[in-house]
Amino acid sequence: VYIGSARHRSLNGRSYVKRIHVNRISHFCSRLLCSPAARYRVIHIMQTLLHLLLLLWCAAAQVPLQNELFEIQAYHRKLREDVQPTASNMLLMSYSFELERLAQEWLEHCTLVQPNTTTYPHYNNTASFLIPVNADKPTYPQMLRFLHTQKSIYTFENDTCKGYCGDYKQVTWASSVAVGCAMKTCRKVSDKSSSPHVFAMCLYKPARRTSLERPYKAGPSCSMCPHGHICYRNQCQREARGPPLTRQNETNVELGSPTSASTMISALAILLVTMHLL
Repeated sequence: VYIGSARHRSLNGRSYVKRIHVNRISHFCSRLLCSPAARYRVIHIMQTLLHLLLLLWCAAAQVPLQNELFEIQAYHRKLREDVQPTASNMLLMSYSFELERLAQEWLEHCTLVQPNTTTYPHYNNTASFLIPVNADKPTYPQMLRFLHTQKSIYTFENDTCKGYCGDYKQVTWASSVAVGCAMKTCRKVSDKSSSPHVFAMCLYKPARRTSLERPYKAGPSCSMCPHGHICYRNQCQREARGPPLTRQNETNVELGSPTSASTMISALAILLVTMHLL
């Protein structure tokens, strides 16, 4: 091979270099990639990477899908629309990606303890609805159903509850205009627990000022709306409406946000296709 190549080089050096380059690639493929042992090593490495990516994806707190965003927003608006007696100053609540990220971040602690605003000042003026959800495949409607239970035990006239209803009072707090939610499966919550738990959390902003105050002012719907608001579904809505509720309209995307989850899913798909080709 070398003799033949040397003769060819004396006649046409450019062709010789190209031929040697092709020969080296063919030699590399035959010795490394095309041998059964090499194929096994490559597949083993890719399987390991795939498992690691799956573990990371499952361990991360999960944020709502696009259709779930509308469900969460619609549920809260319906609950605020139907308060009895009717509210004169109920502002319209919308979904917040900022609060979603904060909920996602807090769920990484795998605890039912509420955020301490002294230690975590970025949770200042937020209120949380944080519960464990007992279901194989929990959904946000299942989580929010607990609010209906609290609604049934709350009496507006004397501002009392037959049990605990603080979450319902927060959800119907007239000046709260933003909600964001997330879920997380925690493999081990404590030393005494070995089974996984699903924690669900919604954050609200602004938080209610005190638990010793009714959540809204009773009266004809929208009769006390602020200036620049119109009445929509018994709630005060700003006349200038924002962009549609989509993740494409989200700004300041950071690590750990839904975009990173989509990137991880794409990486998993590429690995699976490559393993199939091997």
